[in-house]
Amino acid sequence: MIVVPDDFPSVFAGTEAHERAKKLGEVRVFSERGADDERELIRRVGAATAAVNIRAHARFSDAVFHACPALKLVSVWGTGTDNIDLNAAGMRGVTVCNTPGINAFAVAEHALSGDTGRGSCSPSSSARPSACSAWAPSGAVWPLSVAASA
Repeated sequence: MIVVPDDFPSVFAGTEAHERAKKLGEVRVFSERGADDERELIRRVGAATAAVNIRAHARFSDAVFHACPALKLVSVWGTGTDNIDLNAAGMRGVTVCNTPGINAFAVAEHALSGDTGRGSCSPSSSARPSACSAWAPSGAVWPLSVAASA
């Protein structure tokens, strides 16, 4: 069984990835809060052999691995593994993998929108930090071509 214990807010349920996972066998997706509680995470993972970790608030600790001995794979939907006790996983024979680039389009869209959380930049002015409203670079390093034109 494959379990997605932490799909809140939901980004997995009903997607093409979810449909492909169903072809591999039983899939359980939990689309409500609660995976941040260790006991609840253990309940959700249960007898699953694989877990797809969507959100970093689900912490895969040694206690989780101990309580879920059938678990053999934790796949992180992203790059970070700081919410997984990698040493405990290795000691208990659990493979942990990540999916770098899974959110590349979202990151690109965010970057191209100019939404840096520091103010707003129009597309024509985004290459020049001084033309953006509420700009406060606080030590930001700019590419040479941008720094030269500022």
